[in-house]
Amino acid sequence: MILPGLQVEDELELGRAHHRQVGGLFAFEDAGDVAAELARRIQAVGAVAQTDTKKSDAKKSEKKAASDDKLQADLMTKEKALWDAWGKKDGKPFEESMNPDTVGVDAVNGISIGRDTAVKQVTTHNCEVKSYNLSDEKVTPIDKDAVILTYKADQDVTCGGQKMPSTVYASSIWKKQGGKWWAAFHQETPAAPAQQ
Repeated sequence: MILPGLQVEDELELGRAHHRQVGGLFAFEDAGDVAAELARRIQAVGAVAQTDTKKSDAKKSEKKAASDDKLQADLMTKEKALWDAWGKKDGKPFEESMNPDTVGVDAVNGISIGRDTAVKQVTTHNCEVKSYNLSDEKVTPIDKDAVILTYKADQDVTCGGQKMPSTVYASSIWKKQGGKWWAAFHQETPAAPAQQ
């Protein structure tokens, strides 16, 4: 299409392919108005794009928060099931939830390595669990397939006739393998005695 006031010439020169030359260029009558209008339109497009990006980022953030909340609730359900099983000396939930090379650290057993060791400790301990309550839970991602779950445990537990700390701060590392979350590490730190 040829615009009014514009001429296009096609010619062949030796050693060169066709090229087009534009002749008879003309000036816009109100170039300042064109530039100003163009700037306003570009600003408007930029504002819409920025708004859309913010909305998209907000939706992604909401989805991630919902996903994190669900994961935290799921893992706390697993932790509570393990606490219940420990109180009843039931090793089956530990067999089903622990990684084979899991590591545990606590005041009663010290450092224990391996699921089989943990199951044996659970089924043979001499502890009486009267009550417990887990609270203040938080999931912190380590990477896309591993998280650390931290929480506070208030407990009324006696082991071998000795009262255990009434409050411990616990952390568990959960790893996702084969589409399932496995307990890979657990530790408990007794809370400091209250200052009088």
